[in-house]
Amino acid sequence: MDKQKLITIAKDQLKGGIGQDQVRELLVYRGVEPADVDAIMQAVLATGDAKPAQVSGEDVLKKADEVFNDIAQEAQLKPEDAKKERVIIALSVLVCIALLAIGSVVYYLYF
Repeated sequence: MDKQKLITIAKDQLKGGIGQDQVRELLVYRGVEPADVDAIMQAVLATGDAKPAQVSGEDVLKKADEVFNDIAQEAQLKPEDAKKERVIIALSVLVCIALLAIGSVVYYLYF
């Protein structure tokens, strides 16, 4: 494989957050000689643009709040539908418990 392609692969892997040791192992796995691996890693690290993107927790929370607000505005909350859903879930749970009890009795009597 071309050395430039290997450098590009290594940069992409480092940008994705994979550690240098794992990138070295990946290159060795692809059949690159250890001396070439060192040269490729030096070329990758020399540019300095192979660092993973840093995102602050505050930015993530802001984006999550924006998405939640968008969804909440579009959602039509109807109390009647919520009650129906709760009833359906409660009945489903009761049916599951009843089937479990019946199955246990049948299993006990059969064996």
